[in-house]
Amino acid sequence: MLNLIFPACRCVCCGQEALLSATGLCPNCKKNWEDGAKEYRTCNLCPTFIPVGEDYCINCWEGKKHWFDSAIAVFPYHGVIRDTIHDFKYRGRVKWAKPLGRLMVEAIQKDSRFHHIDMLIPVPLH
Repeated sequence: MLNLIFPACRCVCCGQEALLSATGLCPNCKKNWEDGAKEYRTCNLCPTFIPVGEDYCINCWEGKKHWFDSAIAVFPYHGVIRDTIHDFKYRGRVKWAKPLGRLMVEAIQKDSRFHHIDMLIPVPLH
């Protein structure tokens, strides 16, 4: 839709003019973010990212109790993703609100555990 109104928008990540996805990221930046997550998967019991080939994170392996039925993380919390989240949360860069929100929606839509949910609860900063 953005591309119909503004054919050459700027990517919120790299600033280059490009045809943007609904996330506000150009295809190259979105691919870079997704490629950074390929060597990880989430734990079978919680949203902690672990190396591909592992089944459980250390906390779940040790039997730590969780107070939720299910959770999801979109990307591992390191590199450009970590920097982006810090930019949004701690530096007030609201330009990241829609891209990060859209990526969360896409992740939830792809995960069958979330197709029939009763409630979403945001996690506060502090």
